[in-house]
Amino acid sequence: MLPDEPLARPWDEVVDDLPVGKIRHVQSILRIGDFLDRPGRWYGRDVVAPLLSQPLVELCLAIPSWAWVAGGRDRAVARAAFADHLPGIVAWRRNKGRLETMCAEAFLAQRRALARILLEGRLAREGLIDRDRVEAYLARERIEGDYDYFRLLELADIELWIVSVAGLGAGKFRPVQRAY
Repeated sequence: MLPDEPLARPWDEVVDDLPVGKIRHVQSILRIGDFLDRPGRWYGRDVVAPLLSQPLVELCLAIPSWAWVAGGRDRAVARAAFADHLPGIVAWRRNKGRLETMCAEAFLAQRRALARILLEGRLAREGLIDRDRVEAYLARERIEGDYDYFRLLELADIELWIVSVAGLGAGKFRPVQRAY
């Protein structure tokens, strides 16, 4: 089930006198942890995140939020810093072609199939997901800046796994499942 609010963190409580832009900046840095905080993903390898080193994070947090979009360009400070070292087409491009953008487009294109999987699946029948919230999320026109769809994709993976192993106990063992 998707929570109504993000889980509370101690540093979220000390925001009374901070500008909204600075709060958003800190939140964007914290979201990186979602990608780094999954030990299973790294398979025993040490994870090093040099862009999250304390001096660099402190420097970034010292930059006023309005400077991030100077001249109407996001990442304006970084673009200016590297402009002499990158081709102009790279330094001043408007979008980054992020993997998340491709995932969001694929998610939006497959919403009907996902709705069937999620809303008619075992998790929904057992009351393990909030059908109304999932249905409302799937009906949204845009999901920009929102990564909850990754969780829905994980739930769809679970549903597909359930379907693939549902018959195992009844002696219906398919060859593609022998790897399990």
